[in-house]
Amino acid sequence: MYGTRGANGIIVITTKKPTPGKLNLFYSGQLSIEAPDLTSYELMNAREKLAFERIAGLYDSNEASNDQALKELYNYRLQEALRGVDTYWLKYPVHTGVGHKHNLRVDEGNEEFRYAVGMQYNSIEGAMKGSSRNNFNGNVFLAYQHKNFSFQNDLMILDNRSYNSPYGDFSEWGKINAYYKPYDDEGNLIKMLENFTYLSTGGNNQTNKVYNPLYNALLPGINESKYTQIKNNFLAEWRILPELSLRGRLSVEKRNFRSDRYKPANHTDFDNYEEEDYDRKGTYTMTFSESSGYEADVTLNYNQTFHKIHQLYAGARVELADSKLETYSFTGEGITNPQMDFMGMASMYEKTVRLTDTINKPDGSALQPMSITRTTAVIL
Repeated sequence: MYGTRGANGIIVITTKKPTPGKLNLFYSGQLSIEAPDLTSYELMNAREKLAFERIAGLYDSNEASNDQALKELYNYRLQEALRGVDTYWLKYPVHTGVGHKHNLRVDEGNEEFRYAVGMQYNSIEGAMKGSSRNNFNGNVFLAYQHKNFSFQNDLMILDNRSYNSPYGDFSEWGKINAYYKPYDDEGNLIKMLENFTYLSTGGNNQTNKVYNPLYNALLPGINESKYTQIKNNFLAEWRILPELSLRGRLSVEKRNFRSDRYKPANHTDFDNYEEEDYDRKGTYTMTFSESSGYEADVTLNYNQTFHKIHQLYAGARVELADSKLETYSFTGEGITNPQMDFMGMASMYEKTVRLTDTINKPDGSALQPMSITRTTAVIL
């Protein structure tokens, strides 16, 4: 199919039609395993990394006071490595995830009426701890044909739930030096692995703060999203003459999306907050979007062959399309209790937010930044 909206061409995918005259039942199941492969990571151990840093001159300075501080830092790290500290950080954020997938389809019909109902559920557990995806697909297909008239309706429902790993980006775990340890000698989780200030003659001292990635990962938190999408395709065709047909199509789609992100007050992101912002620790961000649209077209086709060698084809098409997207997001701050992971516990809005609203409201009482996008197209 070619046309203005089709650009250089589009692929039309249709639902498989049921076999007429009998009831058919199909089921398939699948088991999947997400296993981390760490064999390609060749990282230095604690002693090797310290030797590399010493040769690179990381612990040397032209200033006596700074040089002494660097030497003391090196000796402390070396002492830790000699007494057995050699952490393999890559093992903490991963595990073996087991997922499963199920497909179920029922169809029946005859030459005049056919129907098919299908469902699919797919649960995926990622190799990163705490990451998973749950997908549900539903489909109802109806087809009816009487004399020169035929009708088809295809309803599709998609529901998706996504949970992101609290361990964050895997690449960050490969950057933590092996001479750091996540737990102290009593087995307590360490929050800050190192806090060292590099002195400079110009007064531009630099402080190197290294946080334990396990600390944030084990805190109560939320990082998830979900959406529901409904789409319905309707098609009607009238065979006026063997060589002349009229076809109409209507497609309607609606999608709702929501995401939630919660960081408790004791998260390391809030460690640098000034005293005046102390009561702003603990944030909850919610994002919503809603989109809807439709596409409709009417096509008149004429196809005739003359004298078995001459073929005439003519067609006329009218297409109408409209879409709308609405998105808004807001952040609440000041959730002091780490276990109270919901927006209602926030005591204030985000400090730096500037409230805007592109929707015209008589009272102008918008509380969230919001944007609306709408497009309409008519093609002849």
